[in-house]
Amino acid sequence: MRLPVVLPLIAVLSLTGCNKGRAPSGGASGDPAASVQAAAKAIAEMHIQPGLYQAQVVIKQLDMPGMPPQVVAAMKSKMLEKPLTYCITPEDAAKGAEAMKERMGKGQCQFNRFNAAGGKIDSEMTCNAGGKGEMHAVAHGTYTDTGNVVASSVDVAMGGASKMHMEQVTTTTRIGDCIQ
Repeated sequence: MRLPVVLPLIAVLSLTGCNKGRAPSGGASGDPAASVQAAAKAIAEMHIQPGLYQAQVVIKQLDMPGMPPQVVAAMKSKMLEKPLTYCITPEDAAKGAEAMKERMGKGQCQFNRFNAAGGKIDSEMTCNAGGKGEMHAVAHGTYTDTGNVVASSVDVAMGGASKMHMEQVTTTTRIGDCIQ
């Protein structure tokens, strides 16, 4: 599992912070599909305002044992080049839970825990990359219908002895209407 694979998964966690309800923990069966379905069902009432959003990531810690410090610094710098700007159309906002369900199924991910209520989010997710690695992410934060602030701790075990630990804070804000 390479770092570019990990970052979209963290973005998924950030976007789920817009949930207005409470989601149950993942399925006790350990079945990834059941876990994804439980999370998707729980966020079916997701209320994200359509519009132009900007996500800014602040990397608090990035450890990659065995990697030269200059390589780690270059990776950290590359990830922080500029904020990610994206449009959520009214159609995207309306199918938010279904879109998440599709993304999660592709990554063989399951929520071990997902709770969002009263403007706070708490989640834990595990993704398996089919023998190429595993990612475990824990996220806590706050949300509104126009953005969120989510602190994440991510541990990735890649093929062989490669490991990575990253702690980050992602701030997502609606900055206006989508540009046509």
